[in-house]
Amino acid sequence: MGAMVTLGAGLVAAPAHGQVLIGMLFGGALASENFNIGFEIGMNLSDVDGLNGGSLTRGTLLGLYSSWRFSEHFHLYSAILPLSGKGAKDADPIALNDPTLDPIVGAGKMTRQLGYFDIPLIVQFAPRRSDGFRLGAGAQIGILTSAKDRYEGLTPEGTSVTVENDIEGAMQRFDAGLALDTEYRFAKIPLAIGVRYYYGLTD
Repeated sequence: MGAMVTLGAGLVAAPAHGQVLIGMLFGGALASENFNIGFEIGMNLSDVDGLNGGSLTRGTLLGLYSSWRFSEHFHLYSAILPLSGKGAKDADPIALNDPTLDPIVGAGKMTRQLGYFDIPLIVQFAPRRSDGFRLGAGAQIGILTSAKDRYEGLTPEGTSVTVENDIEGAMQRFDAGLALDTEYRFAKIPLAIGVRYYYGLTD
């Protein structure tokens, strides 16, 4: 995948850039002095390598996270994120090899929509025990759950047309890459706000 600021090609993707994940971590459904678990809700801002003219697109980020304090200043953060939308918008259309549809969509724009099940694993440095800033680095893997290209075009009569092409079978099932993050945890409420940058390395 490409690089993503979150909040990852020809038809078979070139590295889809990571995403910078902008997320909110909150909760405390289960918590102890050294361990807590809760919800992660946020947004992916992502792009994809190999799509001419493509630009950042927004996607939903939703799942569960856990944080384990295993030493005075270090935490192991992990998450299960079954809803992680990525992709790119405003890309030059990729030919469908359909003599009827290609003239209609060829002059328009294309949006690539990718759905992933993401699992990050990050070691975080925390100067303070339970609140304040944390800095982290680690890895992330993703499992592709859906992939489609959406075309916007016009018929010769000037009628707007939308065409969707399922490309899941042409994409790599697994994605893996590097993740960097920073977050701020509040002392008196079970809430943290963070930003994660993910760079996918899978073609």
